[in-house]
Amino acid sequence: MIFRIHAYLQSLLQRHAISRYYPAFTGLIACGCAVTAIPFVPVLMAAVLISPSQWRSITLFTSMGSALGGVFVLLIFHHLGWVYVMQHHPEWFSSHIWQVMLHWLTDWGIWALAVIAATPFPQSPALFFLAMTDQSWWGMWLALVSGKLVKYGSVAYLTARFPEKLARFRENRFNKKNAITDKDLAP
Repeated sequence: MIFRIHAYLQSLLQRHAISRYYPAFTGLIACGCAVTAIPFVPVLMAAVLISPSQWRSITLFTSMGSALGGVFVLLIFHHLGWVYVMQHHPEWFSSHIWQVMLHWLTDWGIWALAVIAATPFPQSPALFFLAMTDQSWWGMWLALVSGKLVKYGSVAYLTARFPEKLARFRENRFNKKNAITDKDLAP
């Protein structure tokens, strides 16, 4: 399912690549991915591979768009409350990642969100916790933008600068002779 969504988003990006608003369009896609919890890094890589010369502006717009989507998620969590989320996602509260993020958020406050946004950790538990506190919405958006600039900037830079190595890695990683077969999984 997620592969079909990524393929659809890539086709959208290819159709809009000639537009001068292409970076802003990628920001809208980043916002939508943040709200719907669709992994965005593969979409970002495709966007940069389609137009490598615009990697800086793509980074800026996708970081701002993803942060805006994060604020929308914060607002949703804020209005849903603890009880609803605990009923639907009890695994969050017992996971090790939740405990680490909770520790970071209580020690560093809103700037822990910037660190979490820059890492591959899932953001949802941190956004949920911060939605229940009395923090500045602008501050949370700024923390998200800061973290996403680091994360998306490094991904976009590497994608723009080393596309041939990325393609070679993808081929080596996903070719038929390196794939795990049913025979490998048999006891």
